[in-house]
Amino acid sequence: MSEPVAPLGAPVLAFTATVTGAVVRSPHLVGWAHAANVCALRMPAKRFQIDRAAPSSDPYVAGYTRSPGARYARIRWAMLADVGWQSLSVDLTITDGAGNSVASSSALIPNGFKADALVIAPPTGIPAADLRQRTGYLDLEALAATLVDPDWSFAFVVARPTGSSAIADRIEFTELPRDLVSSADDYGLVTADGDPGDPIYAGDETETGFVRLKHAEDAARLTQRAYLALAHWSATAASTTPNRSATSWGPLVAAAPASGYTYQSLDDGAGTPAGAIYQTRIRNIAATSAAGEACRVRFYYRVTGGGTADLRVKTGATGSPFVLSSLATAGSFAWSDWLSLAAKTNGTDQLDSYTPEAQTSDTSTRVYVASVQLDEDVP
Repeated sequence: MSEPVAPLGAPVLAFTATVTGAVVRSPHLVGWAHAANVCALRMPAKRFQIDRAAPSSDPYVAGYTRSPGARYARIRWAMLADVGWQSLSVDLTITDGAGNSVASSSALIPNGFKADALVIAPPTGIPAADLRQRTGYLDLEALAATLVDPDWSFAFVVARPTGSSAIADRIEFTELPRDLVSSADDYGLVTADGDPGDPIYAGDETETGFVRLKHAEDAARLTQRAYLALAHWSATAASTTPNRSATSWGPLVAAAPASGYTYQSLDDGAGTPAGAIYQTRIRNIAATSAAGEACRVRFYYRVTGGGTADLRVKTGATGSPFVLSSLATAGSFAWSDWLSLAAKTNGTDQLDSYTPEAQTSDTSTRVYVASVQLDEDVP
């Protein structure tokens, strides 16, 4: 019995092309190569979106870990504004886990993310979407020359002048497909040899056969998907950042959002708050049971009050919940270590749920979480 076809453009493999006990024919290898190329090169693995970012002197911070071989990414923000003259700017700084950073003044940061204001006064008849967004592109390879640690942090500062009511409706980041493949890579179809009927070459382009195809399959497996990215809160200890101060497990709750704002808490919004539940569609790589596929998560957090805090994640896998213990920071936000966890792959349509919760060592201690990064972690 075959699995249902995965949505979102995943490659379709015909069962008859992969039967065993039959002579290996061209459709078998073509299907294999197509699937590996799509998974490794053509389907962007990492993305995040920050919604309803109101101006704040504190940044909105999103985590990112570059996919193997990913070369370019697109970043975009869109303005949400009332009628009349409006102005908004976004300033981007990228930092890695070792403390290296690329500021908006760098030539590697595109226009539109250098605190350069977008001013609008939409005339009648021109779609607002054409006037209220800025788009740029990042050369990830060039950034990696400075950002040598694989775990990056994107910090966006949103600003507006007095009198403007605009906010950033969304800030988007998406890795781009690799339509061009370097001959120095040991996987993927080399563009110069992309004509139908030409052989698949090995990494050094001197050997034909299965070597490069096998490497492409390995690269596809190691391209870790972004399952969940939450970064809707500016990095501040104010009550509008999800937080908790209790010696028992429970949701991180923020103050009631201002009118027009959403994504304010990590709770379900019910009368008696419970942890917010986020559904993720798990890519089935190794496990096919409730033991689940390997994932990992990290939190952009802060602890105040002198004590420590614990964060945990509940999933549908048999080892749930997964706990990150004894967190403490010296008054500023920081990324936690990665927490290994699992997500079940035997659920309906390979869906699993993710619920973050927290507790503190005492009631004078409070933990804040401003960002969450949940990625696949298939070895």
